Amino acid sequence: MPLTHGNFAALSRLVTSPRTRTWVFLAVAALVTAIAAALTFRRAITPWSTLPDSDYWGNISGIVTESGVRLGLDTLLRHNNEHIVVIPNLIYAANYLATSGSNTGLIIYSLAVGIACTGLLLALARETLRDTPCRLMLCALLFPLVMFSAKLTHSYFLGMSGTIWLTADLFVITSAAALARAIATESAAWLLVFAVRRRAWRARLQHRHLHAHRARALLRGQAVAAQTAWSSLTAPASRHARGRSARAWLGPCLSQCAAGQTRFCLRLAQARRVCPDLSRQRGATGPLRLVAGLVIVGAGIASIWRLAAERRVTDTLLWVILFFFAPFNALMTGIGRLGYGVKIAATSRYQSVTAITLIATIVLVLAALPTGAVSRRAARLQAIAFGALLVCAVLIAIDRSYVANYAARNERKVVAETAMRQGIEGNQHLKAVTPAFGQLDRALPVLRAAKHAPFHWRSRCEGMLGQTIAAPAGPAVGRIESSSSYKVSHGDGRALELSGFAERNGVTAECIVLVDGTRTAIGAGAPVVSGWKGVAASPKTMPVCALALFPGENELAALDGCQIVGEDPATR
Repeated sequence: MPLTHGNFAALSRLVTSPRTRTWVFLAVAALVTAIAAALTFRRAITPWSTLPDSDYWGNISGIVTESGVRLGLDTLLRHNNEHIVVIPNLIYAANYLATSGSNTGLIIYSLAVGIACTGLLLALARETLRDTPCRLMLCALLFPLVMFSAKLTHSYFLGMSGTIWLTADLFVITSAAALARAIATESAAWLLVFAVRRRAWRARLQHRHLHAHRARALLRGQAVAAQTAWSSLTAPASRHARGRSARAWLGPCLSQCAAGQTRFCLRLAQARRVCPDLSRQRGATGPLRLVAGLVIVGAGIASIWRLAAERRVTDTLLWVILFFFAPFNALMTGIGRLGYGVKIAATSRYQSVTAITLIATIVLVLAALPTGAVSRRAARLQAIAFGALLVCAVLIAIDRSYVANYAARNERKVVAETAMRQGIEGNQHLKAVTPAFGQLDRALPVLRAAKHAPFHWRSRCEGMLGQTIAAPAGPAVGRIESSSSYKVSHGDGRALELSGFAERNGVTAECIVLVDGTRTAIGAGAPVVSGWKGVAASPKTMPVCALALFPGENELAALDGCQIVGEDPATR
């Protein structure tokens, strides 16, 4: 149906009518959030891997033992890198009890917290933009797209990261709301809520070497925010005085904040002699990211400046605080990681934190736009702002560069967990799971005894290992396309890694059995996006062949391309 003027007017009435706008707002928010979260979940488990990532293995050390879960202050409060993560450690323990530590459980938890953050932010935005239903409807569309965008998928693909940072996001949103409410109402109760949360966040950011500097810097930033808000309450009432007063406190606060951060970074850089590396690291982020970041920060600061001139900062103080969350968090995290080198400190991995600042920018821009009757020029600027936000939503939704990177990582993890269950993993497999692969390697005996993922299950093909399997009848349903050998992590032995494709009538094989020249099953494979990949123990005789097992069937099907490792592929 074409969108005529009458249809547009009817749609506008549906959005703006006091009787229907709440239900329309809730319906749009729920629908977009459900679609975005479901799409993110599908991306995060394609291909499906049960192995958690990176710092997770250090965090659960001592918590998951051969005899089960052990919770104590010594394990819950232990440093891992610069982090003390008590609440995530409790979630990791609960996930082990519920799913044997599968990454899928952490992904589901991260999605649930992401949905909670989206709902809470929409509820808070409704208080700010209650009188402008069209702008509020735009928030219902944009907030879920930002929170679950393809470009910000790190915290969902790496469930351990989402468990930490999305949980932290939830606490930050509630504490910022409490602080804003305390200042707006001059309520001691709300201020107490903020103080408790601030204390918890300070503990969350502690570092074994730099915690005192980081805590002081963070508290200085919080003090600036509180001072800013309080100044907005006590500013003069006239319009001319309001503009003069706003500039009187906003300019110095921003410049003091920037100068304090610069002095602190330079002092640490000089102390650690990392200044020669800064120029090389600056170019690593790319000019487009730099420009995008400056545009976002510029839009937010321009909106805050306009709101301050109109003495409306108190009404939007929550969003001002959340706007500065990502820059301050990046500064604190970078400082905490300088001990590991500038390259590590400059690496961006906390996209869920960035999402909060992006969402706050959206609200600040919408709140700063004029309302009521405006000039043609102002209406044109308002239309441009709305259009820019919609274009950003489309660009965020269609950017899949990060998805491809994480899907490739998941493929390597699928091979890794197959190799770990067979006891023939190589260092390259462990590195696909965590850069600190030695940490994971040392934990393998405990993980195996505790039946922690990936040792809590095995595929039907892995269940055939050691059996003699006759050559099946019927046509080939796929092919081995590549093979190579690698050194296993323990001992001097070698193993094989193979890949190919297996499909019949549009159905992908459930798993792959690898057999040697005596028809003994020596390995297994699993489906990935590009086909299948598998590993096998060193064969007694060549060639190595592959058989496919399809869902709902018990009969194996043959694959072409049996391999003599080290020579060209030879067809059976």
